[in-house]
Amino acid sequence: MVFLSVTPSKDKEMKKFVAYFLSTLFVWGFTTGSANAALVFGDGTAQLEYAEQYANSVLSFQVQDESGNWKPFGSGVVIDKTADGKVSFLAADHSIIKNSGDPTSRFNAYRVGVGNYFTGETRPVAEFILHPNAIGKINGYSYGIGFVDDPFLTANLEPVQFYNGTVMVGQESVIAGYGVLERVGSAEITFTGDLRAGSNVIIDVNTFGLGYLTTQLEPGNALGMGASEFDSGGPLFIEGGFAALTTFGSTYRGPFSRTSSNPIDFGFTQASVTNRNYTSVPEPTSLVLLSFASLFGVTIRKRSRAK
Repeated sequence: MVFLSVTPSKDKEMKKFVAYFLSTLFVWGFTTGSANAALVFGDGTAQLEYAEQYANSVLSFQVQDESGNWKPFGSGVVIDKTADGKVSFLAADHSIIKNSGDPTSRFNAYRVGVGNYFTGETRPVAEFILHPNAIGKINGYSYGIGFVDDPFLTANLEPVQFYNGTVMVGQESVIAGYGVLERVGSAEITFTGDLRAGSNVIIDVNTFGLGYLTTQLEPGNALGMGASEFDSGGPLFIEGGFAALTTFGSTYRGPFSRTSSNPIDFGFTQASVTNRNYTSVPEPTSLVLLSFASLFGVTIRKRSRAK
């Protein structure tokens, strides 16, 4: 799990933060959408096939508007499952919050799904716990934890294994999510409702000095994929381990498209899931807690870089 603790100069880092976003479009979910429409650079068919290995760990994230209509609004990644099938997952804060900047605002209802968005099984989200600094404080922890109490019947969900290693520039990474699909050379953006996955190269391990991982597409890589609308909240993997959560991407096409993924607050996440799902678990409680502890029992070292 990526857990980078950084305390940069607030004025300096805020200037860097604003400057970066003048050249990229935030993948923030205001009341009209979720992740931005950064266009895919790669082979759409290959991305769908590649995503099959993540089908039991990545969820479609859906919200219900005031008219009672359901719509896609991001992705989620399974981080824990109890013995009785309760699921905990991470999602981007801007997918959870209805009105930007107001962490208390919510949609009518939320649900997550497996398989295709249009035809797959869905379950209601019972509760969210937002990171206390998710909105309005630029510190990198832009996510919340969702809890699903009704077990899925058609899928055997599998919590991701967290990355246990040092993140370095030049490493290959994989992002997965339910974003829109586009083929090279096509101006049409299509939402198929299918899970996509693609690989990119890490070009920065501490974007904004806040622990974000930034990846860039490789020219000629058929699996190269930039974050697109509804990818927010999907996982970034390194060597098969979950390392960060997709947050935003650039809006331009081509080999220089970039995706940035925010780090995970290990202590907050572990405590939130444990306190909610395991404090009143009947015997053998120790076995359940041991299983959960093994899931989170990894750390990641911050790579030092000369400024």
